[in-house]
Amino acid sequence: MKKLIALVLVCMMAMPCVLAETVDAYTGASLTKSFVAEADMAALAAMLTTKGADIATTKEASAPDYVKMYNAHVNIITVNPDGCPGLSTIGYWRYVDNHEGGADVKITAGDWTYTRRGTGADQVVFQLTDGQNARNLAAAGIGGRSTIQVKIDGTTYLIHMNTVEVYEQKFTKEAYDAGEFATGYSGADRQATSFYFVCDVLSIEQTKSIL
Repeated sequence: MKKLIALVLVCMMAMPCVLAETVDAYTGASLTKSFVAEADMAALAAMLTTKGADIATTKEASAPDYVKMYNAHVNIITVNPDGCPGLSTIGYWRYVDNHEGGADVKITAGDWTYTRRGTGADQVVFQLTDGQNARNLAAAGIGGRSTIQVKIDGTTYLIHMNTVEVYEQKFTKEAYDAGEFATGYSGADRQATSFYFVCDVLSIEQTKSIL
């Protein structure tokens, strides 16, 4: 009898491992996920490039010929140290279309420069002043995962991403006074670090719901 009970317990412990569905690290939990097909990605990428916000330094934005083209805020989702999701708003981001015909992109911050790759996966570049989501992504480093939520014409898209570059712009009064920080930087009073993240787009999920 004891042997039978032991065998049942072993089976019960093993069942979740057998029945559990294996999921990847960047899709939603729903079993009815709807991803944008590769054939439709180029068209969506062209739309997303018009929904971002220029990431300009204060110096660049003060130039007489500077034109602020976009100003669409989106939400970014990361994982907090306690395992709960972290959600915050990004006001300074760009979707970079690396399909043929995509527009060139150049973003600068101090001595750091980003230019459009032109091949391979599309990318998202965004700036965050020091805060929990910025720390989550910086701690995760290269290969860290995150998701951006953006709404276009009534449809919500979840852009699942993989971090490929992190630039930490440490505060100095000289650099700040010279206008080398982004116009979205809000940490001068506490001398906070400004973070720039470059992420490859892994997939784009389409959903009717809004978080």
